[in-house]
Amino acid sequence: MDPHTETDRLTTQSADPEIEEVGKIRDKAQQLNSTGLTANDERVLKERLRLCWSEPEEISDKIPPTTKWRKSRTREVYAAIQDASNHLFLPAILVITPTDCIRKSFNTILNHLTHPDSYEPYHLELNAKIKKFFESTAAEEGFTCSHGYLNFMEVIFPKSTQGELTAVPEISSSDSNLTTTQEHRVSENASLQGIVKVFNKHMGDAIRRVTVDGDLKAAVTMVFPPWAVAVDCLMSLDVCEQDVEQLAMDLFNAKVKWVEQSLHVTLKEGTTLVIPNSEEATLKGAPDAAVFKVFGPEIYDAMTQCPIRRTELAEGKHVTECVSMIFIKNGAFINLSLDLEGGLQIWNKLHA
Repeated sequence: MDPHTETDRLTTQSADPEIEEVGKIRDKAQQLNSTGLTANDERVLKERLRLCWSEPEEISDKIPPTTKWRKSRTREVYAAIQDASNHLFLPAILVITPTDCIRKSFNTILNHLTHPDSYEPYHLELNAKIKKFFESTAAEEGFTCSHGYLNFMEVIFPKSTQGELTAVPEISSSDSNLTTTQEHRVSENASLQGIVKVFNKHMGDAIRRVTVDGDLKAAVTMVFPPWAVAVDCLMSLDVCEQDVEQLAMDLFNAKVKWVEQSLHVTLKEGTTLVIPNSEEATLKGAPDAAVFKVFGPEIYDAMTQCPIRRTELAEGKHVTECVSMIFIKNGAFINLSLDLEGGLQIWNKLHA
């Protein structure tokens, strides 16, 4: 259908507030194409993308059932819109609030959005600044491997998200440590001989051991997304409980301690941050010297070449969020963002 016909139809029905909201979504798409994201758009997007693409949080029983339902309903609505069209998805979540999603009358809007005469009025041609915003937000919020995020990036930024994983076939699909999914390739558990080749003794010994088919392995997971997004390779290390405090001090110059259900984080200035009633907490921001000392030159070099770190260096940042440490009651997970080539070389050593 001619997009002008779609516009005329919406205009003639502008007396209907529901149709007016659909018109606002169309107008937002035009704004995104012409002037990009406003500061308020970026603020709103961070909140709503976290709801859409992050793993659902484990909600406490103390939270009222109505609040749980509101969050669940909002996620369902946003997911339905993205399933219908990635181009529609962006302007829609900027216009449609979580409160809108739970209104009884919203089903009329949702039905129109998911069954339009044409998606042409919502087609996006976005600039590099918006792409960078999505990449940095995905890294900050931890949804770089989310199917929703990866699918959106592939559709909206096709020229920059395809064709760069030519080295990935070096990872054999028949390898017993590799799981291939539509979203990404995941390699789990490294040989103890490989750990010695990559890590120094202290870091190598700190990685938890697991038994796989009768063989002792090190709990190292590597994820390779299928498209070139903000993170080419993500490495996750499962850290033993007795090594958590020392690694937190080495990486972040912070003292961490669990006190019942609260995590106490004491920074170098003496300030203590108390995170109550939490099953996990995350620290980010390690200086280059600490990364080099803890993980060694090979991982340091692979991290320096990854897109996130290159952006940080261009902005003059001396600490990197390519290193994060998630604290849980009986240990921790350290996540490292690496570039593709360096990540593949490290993978080969870990599984040699």
